[in-house]
Parts: sequence; structure tokens; C-alpha cells
Amino acid sequence: MDFSPVTFLVQQIPLIGPLAIPVWIAGLYWLLRDPGRRALGIAAAVPLVIFLFAGKSYYVGPLHPFLISAGACAVEEWIAPLLDKLKGTGLARYALFLRPLSHIYAPR
Repeated sequence: MDFSPVTFLVQQIPLIGPLAIPVWIAGLYWLLRDPGRRALGIAAAVPLVIFLFAGKSYYVGPLHPFLISAGACAVEEWIAPLLDKLKGTGLARYALFLRPLSHIYAPR
């Protein structure tokens, strides 16, 4: 069997999930760029690099939930200013369009 780094990385796709890979990468980046979180980023990157060259693809499986959750925090931090700008428009949209229809779906 081939245990090259390319094979290792390709085998990570079904383990992480193709749609979660950008969030996973964002999580690793988010952890490594801030000095307060850098130790966690290094703690995640070291096993990844070690197993990239001397391990099976599923050895880093426990890192995936950690990095995906860090990526979710990163995405939330990056889109927070946009959500703050849209907060007023969302409330106005609710008041104008959804509130008059709320009596239709109200439980009895």
C-alpha cells in the first residue's frame, strides 16, 4: 500500500468531509495566527505533520472535530462585523414581512 503524503491528504477528504475542509483549514489558520491560541495550533499541527510522513490517514481523526470547531469560531469571528451591519435590516424585514404572517403558523 502507498503511504505517501499525497495519499494521506487525499484520504483526509472522506474523513473530514469535502464541505468541511475549508472550515478545517480556517480553524488551523485561526489557531496558528493568534499568539494566545498558537500553542493549540502547534499542538494540532505537529501530529498532522508527523503522521503526514509516517502514519495512516485515520491517525489524525481526533484532530478533525477540534479543528472544525476552531474553524467555526474563526468563521463566526470573521463574519461578525457583517452580521452587525445586517442586524437592523433583518429586524426590519421580520417586522414588515414575517410578523403579519405569524398568525397563520401560530400553534393553537
